[in-house]
Amino acid sequence: MGDFLHALRIFFDHLAAVHWELLGIALGLHLFRLFLRAIAWWTILRASYPRSRVLLRSVFGAYVAGVGINSIAPARGGDLVKLYLVRRKIPGTTYTTLGSTLVTETLVEEVSIDGMCGVY
Repeated sequence: MGDFLHALRIFFDHLAAVHWELLGIALGLHLFRLFLRAIAWWTILRASYPRSRVLLRSVFGAYVAGVGINSIAPARGGDLVKLYLVRRKIPGTTYTTLGSTLVTETLVEEVSIDGMCGVY
């Protein structure tokens, strides 16, 4: 029990040393990145279903939920959640087409990051 309390004390000492303003900036930038990726997927969805009304807020909500689940679940289970949530919001969609849009969005993201980092 003493080791646990010692570890807990060290944890809270380190937590007290966090620069909260920098953490806030980092979280803001992360949310901005998620928003931009959701816009990219929304654009791909709109091109895939030009006659359907695709709301950005629905795509953003599904995207954030999927990213959250991907952070704790194995095998990209959050991508299945993204597909399920978007399929419920856009009538006449199919999982095969939605899956293709998600693959396209992921490939575009990977290519843009590799190009920015100089990794080939």
